[in-house]
Amino acid sequence: MNKERLKYLFENRFKGKLSQNEREEFLLFVTDERNKTLLDEIIEEYLQNPPLLDLPDSEHISAVIERILHPVDNENTFVHLDGEQQFIQKRITLRAVWSAASVILFLAISLFIYRQLNYTKQSIVRTTDIPPGHNGAILTLSDGSKVVLDSAGNGIIAQQGGAEVVMNGRQLSYKASNVNKDSAVFNTVSTTRGRQFTLVLPDGSHVWINSESAVTYPTLFKGKERRVSVTGEAYFEVAKNAAMPFKVNAANKAEIEVLGTHFNIKAYSNENSLTTSLFEGSIKFRTTRQQSANLLKPGEQAELEQNGAVQVNKNIDEDKILAWKNGLFDFDGLSLEEAMRQLERWYDIDVVYEQNRIPDIHFYGQINKNISLNGLLKALQLTDVKYRLEDRKLIISQ
Repeated sequence: MNKERLKYLFENRFKGKLSQNEREEFLLFVTDERNKTLLDEIIEEYLQNPPLLDLPDSEHISAVIERILHPVDNENTFVHLDGEQQFIQKRITLRAVWSAASVILFLAISLFIYRQLNYTKQSIVRTTDIPPGHNGAILTLSDGSKVVLDSAGNGIIAQQGGAEVVMNGRQLSYKASNVNKDSAVFNTVSTTRGRQFTLVLPDGSHVWINSESAVTYPTLFKGKERRVSVTGEAYFEVAKNAAMPFKVNAANKAEIEVLGTHFNIKAYSNENSLTTSLFEGSIKFRTTRQQSANLLKPGEQAELEQNGAVQVNKNIDEDKILAWKNGLFDFDGLSLEEAMRQLERWYDIDVVYEQNRIPDIHFYGQINKNISLNGLLKALQLTDVKYRLEDRKLIISQ
């Protein structure tokens, strides 16, 4: 039996959640003297970092001690723990019963005292399945008020700077009104973790917004250019207008200029680089520190590295880059850390690494994003990922 399995049996023994077969497995293990070193190691870990369990009270502990000190006989013995009778077969001697009960009792008393001295009793840590993300966003209007688009019904939901803000199905769009009378104001569509959304800009350009991202734009495009800003990740299909170039400010680090084209911007603050990938048309990519721009062709990607250098990558994998938009996780060639950042955004979880050690694991293949977190993690177990899930915290171990 490995260490993780034994820890599972210990914790669920105290919770009263072991099946009959698991209880027998547990008792047989703790009565085997060959496992003493592993048992001592686990007890020591629990003393240093006690789990949040409902532990026995003093009367319950006393009852257990009485059962241990005065067993029924030396062949057939009942040990009463957590309100449950456990029958020990004749092949387990009195000495074995003492060994098993002593280990359980020692751990129970130690944790009970430790909790009383150092902790306020808390509820049991829940391990629940987490559903996948869904369509939804928050619209921030020019006056700072917010509209939750997840629950907004179809129709006009606001009047903003010469435009009607219209919700239609799963996307938001703008319809001009009183163009000559009103001046444009700025709106922002932002997604939290576990959300994606589709926006149609006032000029008819379509924007797909990934999780934990935001797009800020005017409610009307006037003048010589169309300007928007992006943080996080978004895919653009820009309406053609040669007289009014379309410019995107990417996280205040770069500017992308287009006339009409399809491209993806990835500008998360916790990623190693900012990328702009072109699929149709042409764009100019310029950092805030550059005077000259990089001209990209379809199938190319501009990558702004942390040191400020710009790398142009050719022959990009379109399916991989747009997997998020198409309802997929594409983990092909990704490190564990890169993949976990995607899970954080889509499932609204926090990923932590025990002892700050990130296992050197790389993934391959694609997984549908509509799968629950537990379903996805079971698939990742095939790559030797070891984890435990506590509420919305995914803990990765070596």
